[in-house]
Amino acid sequence: MRKLLILLVSIASLTLYLPAKAQLILSDTAGLSLAKKLDSIAVASSKLTDLLAKEKVIRDLPILVLSNTADVSTRQDILFAHLAAEYAKKGDKVNLDRIFNEVIDQSRRRTVTLEVIKSFSALEDADYAFHLTKDSLEQICHPEKLVEIEDRYYMVNLLKHYLQQKQGNDADLEKYLGHLYTASGEYFDTDISERFRSAELAPEQQLFWQYAALLNKKGQITQVGNILETAVRNGSLPTTMLTTVCKDFDPSGKLYKKVTAQQKKSAALFIKNLTQLYQKQDPVEKEWDTKELKGKYVLLDFWGSWCLVCRVSHMDLTKLYDKYKDKGFEIVGVGHEFPKDLDKAKDLWVKAIEKDEITWLNVLNNINLEKFDALKAFQIGLFPTKILIDPNGREIARFYSGKKEDLEIKMKSIFGF
Repeated sequence: MRKLLILLVSIASLTLYLPAKAQLILSDTAGLSLAKKLDSIAVASSKLTDLLAKEKVIRDLPILVLSNTADVSTRQDILFAHLAAEYAKKGDKVNLDRIFNEVIDQSRRRTVTLEVIKSFSALEDADYAFHLTKDSLEQICHPEKLVEIEDRYYMVNLLKHYLQQKQGNDADLEKYLGHLYTASGEYFDTDISERFRSAELAPEQQLFWQYAALLNKKGQITQVGNILETAVRNGSLPTTMLTTVCKDFDPSGKLYKKVTAQQKKSAALFIKNLTQLYQKQDPVEKEWDTKELKGKYVLLDFWGSWCLVCRVSHMDLTKLYDKYKDKGFEIVGVGHEFPKDLDKAKDLWVKAIEKDEITWLNVLNNINLEKFDALKAFQIGLFPTKILIDPNGREIARFYSGKKEDLEIKMKSIFGF
């Protein structure tokens, strides 16, 4: 009875600052499940133009729904993040700082930070946006904060803002790019996905080019060559653009020779990485005999249970596997899951394998990730990515996203049918 009275008083006080339409939404929450109550109140509060009134609704949320569970706390966190972004759009730094401190979830804090930078850049408060960007970018100097893909993507977004603001100096930019390049496995994840979305993308718009240009100014031609070779290998830089880009940096032709020399070294490293990959465990927690792959064409399929395009592509891979598995062809699925808890990652991975009825070999990248990260080693910046390897262990083709036609054409050219 006491809880009911509290709810009635709270709703009565809430109606003092809720507009009529929002009051109607709130009155309809009686008898709803907790999730629906939270949804209704979130909709009601979104109609408020008075941000202080909106803040009161958010703070009163546990009282309004008579619950203080994790679900309620999560919803409060989401609403505080939205509120902080609204204060940013108004240029209200005092309330922005106050509300931003209420946001607990790291991912949401990052999203708000990016929104704040955009808002203050649009408000032409470049100094505030620049200092916020620079302060956030200092995290890039700590490799332990760049282990996960989402960590690196966040830093890439910050770097893009930093480049747009054009207030920094070359030394700082080189430092940031260098730390991220190393932590990512000597490539930039987003360069690959951006190239996939736009084949005609100018290299100057990609981070590998920005980094190479800075090193080229200092005469570090060997490092520039390594960066360009890597960009070609992972698909960030089309082979057709390599000669032109090399001439842009070094008209003498020496750089191009260094790139081609580095390509030979990379082939040996690729085989070494394959050996380490094959040491990861399969779904029944055992390492499998790599002799099964000897003398075969092998397709590495980088995927995750969370990736819808990956899962859909498994249907096409099943047909391909059935067609060629007795002709000297094998698939090795390389799963990567986002939960840091290994047991949770394994559970998601195994369930997806069972649901998709995958019969080929599979390993989970999350296992012994600190010793060998296949995403970094093979420079995976887009899911799904498929790498085709010849019987000598050499990479001969990469295929991105769920497009099946290119892979099918390649397989027909190899096997003749």
